[in-house]
Amino acid sequence: MKKGNIVLIVIVALLLIIIGGAGAYYFLNSKSDEKNIVAPADITTPTIQKLETGKDEEKISQIGPLYPLDAFTLNLKSENENVYLLVKLDLELSIKELKNELDAKQAVIRDAIIRILSSKSLEELSSDEGKEKAADEIINDLNPRLHDGYIKNIYFTKFIVQ
Repeated sequence: MKKGNIVLIVIVALLLIIIGGAGAYYFLNSKSDEKNIVAPADITTPTIQKLETGKDEEKISQIGPLYPLDAFTLNLKSENENVYLLVKLDLELSIKELKNELDAKQAVIRDAIIRILSSKSLEELSSDEGKEKAADEIINDLNPRLHDGYIKNIYFTKFIVQ
């Protein structure tokens, strides 16, 4: 093996260890924080309040049909290094009949998503606001191309940067 390949393998291994450690830290700390939270009896949470009044359904029940896309692996915009993004997303549809049209236009949809996401930098996509902005941009690009319905929302189900 060349020295450059070995260095690249070591860097990738270190990044995976760091990301795994950060994920474990976050997971362990978020679970322990939830155990220590005790809600006072006189406070009604919004979800309980909605169920008691019967005025609104829970938000999760209002989610439309989902159309999962295969994972994307692409390069992000970067000036001096290669930054890769592995992303999987689901499209929330206005009506289930839109699935047939999306099946027929899958190449167009994937191309549009790849073009939009690969034009972004790591800094642009690293925040929740950045992901939301990218999702809005994808929706605004795809919806004019559809005839049988529209995309209501995009859910990132996997988002790994290396």
